[in-house]
Amino acid sequence: FFYVNFTDTAGDTHVKRFRVSIGNPEVFDPASGRDLLIVEQPFANHNGGWLGFGPKDGFLYIALGDGGSGNDPKNRAQDLSDLLGKLLRIDVDREAGGNKYAIPTDNPFVAVFSV
Repeated sequence: FFYVNFTDTAGDTHVKRFRVSIGNPEVFDPASGRDLLIVEQPFANHNGGWLGFGPKDGFLYIALGDGGSGNDPKNRAQDLSDLLGKLLRIDVDREAGGNKYAIPTDNPFVAVFSV
């Protein structure tokens, strides 16, 4: 698999997984795309977009901007009930809670902030 983080034409963030070809890992099927996470973006700027796997834990880390405008006017980065303005860490090898991923059990905010 490989993963992408992009903003769609409506301005929302998608984290999507694609399957690579078994015979050629440089080829993929666009129809194999599966959204893991979609985050509504209220403004067209500050959308973030970095992805990376932790070298020791194997979890996918997702950087999300604060949702835009200037100076985070809605304090999204401070609000644990909002995904915006966060560095998320998800387990893409498991599904839980109706999501196509699981939240690692050692997440310090797993009880208050369920993605």
